[in-house]
Amino acid sequence: MQTPESPALAASKNNALDPIFVDLDGTLICTDTLFELFVRILKHRPLSLLSLPFCGGIAALKHKMTALGARYLNHVPVNEKLLDYLREKKALGHRIFVITACEESLAKKIVATAETQGAIALFDGVFGTKGSLNLKGTAKTDFIEKTLGFQHYEYAGNARCDMPVWERSSKAIVVNAPAALARRATRRFREKGVDVIILKSGSFLGNFFKAIRIHQIAKNFLIFVPLFVGHLYGDLASIGLSVLAFAAFSFCSLGTYLFNDLLDLEADRAHAHKRRRPLAAGRLSIAFALVAIPAMLLFSLVLGFIANPGGGLIAILACYIVLTLSYSFYLKRLVVVDVIALAVLYMLRIFAGAVALDIRISPWLLGFALFAFFSLGMLKRFVEVREAATEALAGRGYVKSDTQVLLSVGVAAGMIAVLVYVIYIALEAFRYYQRADYLYYTTVIFIYFFTKIWVMAMRGAVHHDPVVYALKTKENYFLGLLFVCFFLLAQPLAP
Repeated sequence: MQTPESPALAASKNNALDPIFVDLDGTLICTDTLFELFVRILKHRPLSLLSLPFCGGIAALKHKMTALGARYLNHVPVNEKLLDYLREKKALGHRIFVITACEESLAKKIVATAETQGAIALFDGVFGTKGSLNLKGTAKTDFIEKTLGFQHYEYAGNARCDMPVWERSSKAIVVNAPAALARRATRRFREKGVDVIILKSGSFLGNFFKAIRIHQIAKNFLIFVPLFVGHLYGDLASIGLSVLAFAAFSFCSLGTYLFNDLLDLEADRAHAHKRRRPLAAGRLSIAFALVAIPAMLLFSLVLGFIANPGGGLIAILACYIVLTLSYSFYLKRLVVVDVIALAVLYMLRIFAGAVALDIRISPWLLGFALFAFFSLGMLKRFVEVREAATEALAGRGYVKSDTQVLLSVGVAAGMIAVLVYVIYIALEAFRYYQRADYLYYTTVIFIYFFTKIWVMAMRGAVHHDPVVYALKTKENYFLGLLFVCFFLLAQPLAP
């Protein structure tokens, strides 16, 4: 294979300093383009995935995936520490080229984006997989030495397949490699010189827990609501079933959060806060997420069967998964429908708790929950629209001018939830409590909560996820304790 010699390439051969060749996946960028393309195709052209096994070779597969998904791949996390290193090398006079197994046209697009972000023309050329040649491992070395004609060069890579290239290079630049590989390369290539560049990204477990948004487990405490309002909290068997249902729903919901983040990579990377999420920032690999998601969902179904062999809980978990997938692929782009979907996802947790205990849910509880969760869903959208850097919220159907409507409808829904609760106390609560009048005091708690959280949202003090705000606000724990006190004073009757 012959490559036309560019002026930059010709100048490099006359430069006394060795040129630097830089790998792309996992080195210049903190992700893998093949998996990035897979996710984009999954989101935008899912049926096209069926044709990928028949491409006939890895090079052909990369060309096919690039043709299907490259237009949707516009944001990738760049290794800023490596960019700083390369800027210093560029200032010294080194020529710098990207050489990658990524399909060449996509590699050029990504490198151009990285240069735009860094506001510097850093790279003198980009070489990638083209035709039938998969530019990886020894093929990369042969291309540099035989096709480009360089015998002395430095090379930056991150994986075991880069060992043959480091072996032939004049200097090894080890970037974000696993600790064992970095030690091995350092020992083996010490004489020729080794630079090790590690971008600090935190521990694997820390990134995993952040990615699945472990704090979101707090939402699953709604599963204990039927246990509480059904006055079964003194029955150990009922508590055990609720705990199992809680665990099942936790694995299910956390798996779906991870999947939703996969589909939202583009939008998250364009968001001021969400771009720091582990998947969006490249601190957790897409490959790991694609394995973890089905494993977590399967385990949740197993726990659901243990908690409720009759299949009712599994059916609710399945409904939750289907609705979440519908939300991720389509519903979240529909104005108001997306918030209704969020409210239903909350309510499914209450249904799960009731099914696990084999009890009927009061229509009063359903009415209160529907309006309360709709209010919180509106709050989430209100904060996101207010914080949006552009007129339209990326990946959603809202624009900046919608904030007043979101505010009005959200506050009204919260107050309607309180009204439903008051009517329940007046007409129905006396059947289940000896001193139901004490429950009237709890209405003040709900009025305060909904009013306060919306006021703080107007002031910009609420995180885009209301659950985070609720957990970090200490007074909410006091309000919860106060509610329990009035609940006990109302003297709930035995079931």
